[in-house]
Amino acid sequence: MNSGNDIININDTRTLPRGFSAYFLDPHIRDPQVQDWNFTIEKEILDSTVLRATYLGNHTAHILQSRDYNDSTPTYIWYAVQKQPVPTGAFANVATRPYDQQVWGTVNEYTTTAFANFNGAQLEVERRFKQGLAFQAFWVLANTLTEAGSVPSSNSFMPGAVPTDFEAAGRFLNYRRDTTAPKQTIRWNWVAELPFGKGKRLLGNSHGVVDKLVSGWQIAGTGQWKTNYITLPTSIYPDGSQIQEYGYQYPVQDCRSGICTPAYLYFNGYISPNQVNSHNAAGQCTGVCGVPSDYKPAGAPILPWGATSAPNAPAGTNLASFWDTNTVWVPLSNGTVQRTTFNDNLHPWRNQFRNGPNQWFLDASAFKSVRVAEKLTVRFSADFFNVLNNPNNPTAVGSDGLLSVRNSGSPSRVTQLSLRLNW
Repeated sequence: MNSGNDIININDTRTLPRGFSAYFLDPHIRDPQVQDWNFTIEKEILDSTVLRATYLGNHTAHILQSRDYNDSTPTYIWYAVQKQPVPTGAFANVATRPYDQQVWGTVNEYTTTAFANFNGAQLEVERRFKQGLAFQAFWVLANTLTEAGSVPSSNSFMPGAVPTDFEAAGRFLNYRRDTTAPKQTIRWNWVAELPFGKGKRLLGNSHGVVDKLVSGWQIAGTGQWKTNYITLPTSIYPDGSQIQEYGYQYPVQDCRSGICTPAYLYFNGYISPNQVNSHNAAGQCTGVCGVPSDYKPAGAPILPWGATSAPNAPAGTNLASFWDTNTVWVPLSNGTVQRTTFNDNLHPWRNQFRNGPNQWFLDASAFKSVRVAEKLTVRFSADFFNVLNNPNNPTAVGSDGLLSVRNSGSPSRVTQLSLRLNW
């Protein structure tokens, strides 16, 4: 139970445990603010059918953002800057942080300094319900950029690599495309009466039970086609070669696990040279087969397969055991050399995105209502989710550039039947 005596004196570090964390709100925190604008032109192009063209945009300010004051220094940066071994022992959790190296752990401020921008266009065609048919179709082009995300303390990077001004650092580190918003989307929906039953084109003279069974049916549906983004890998580093986007041009077999699975070489990521089109003595694929002869990766690990030398590596080092890794050797002030993994937290491909696999979805329903008494109506419907059982491709592409199609990117078709009584 709290009382007036339950006060922590932050100036007397003897009362605080090692690694004490503090989270606090900016005293000048502000409510988020959105400014919207749009412009629409509309014209009737056919009977009961209109065409609309819209430009729209918005600017969102004062988005919540974390400002980190006291992060632990990443291992590689500690070795490269301090030239000392990483501290161990009781103070290990705080010794690489920029504060007192005795007490304070994570110290984060929550402030409202982030922002986002959106600009887009929409083209729509709509037919209002007439003569048993209505539909809508939309094409949307969207560009969404956001700065949301935490801003680490400056010791998380090499000296001078990041602006010292907080807002400038936030923009430099985090301002990027929002990949949750597709670049292009086409959506459509419709409802139509089927021409069966009394007074209709087919079975127009039906009566009684036959008319109740065949008349009044309607079908409706909704669908979507959208683009996606892939994130460029940060486990390999660009070597000056151009990124090539192949899409579905090169179907391959990935047999590196011992079991061959289908995939596409979606872009020229890094496949270890000893696995490109490799086969065993029996002629069976043991690597990634189907890779084009002119394939050249756009990047590679710091120590790629086949490397014969590495800066500062001690004499006698078996480099082959470190092939295809980002292993480096950093000289320290005490004369030793420390082996570690390179990561300066500023990969050239960070916040970089490319076009990913497109996907489309279609749901549909068939339904009808039958009046069985003056105050009793029965409504039957059959709903089909992913009605065409379209598997779609996944959207995840690995650092090797492979888009695996071993699994579907969407669930299988689901059918739902329902019967409802209204009275």
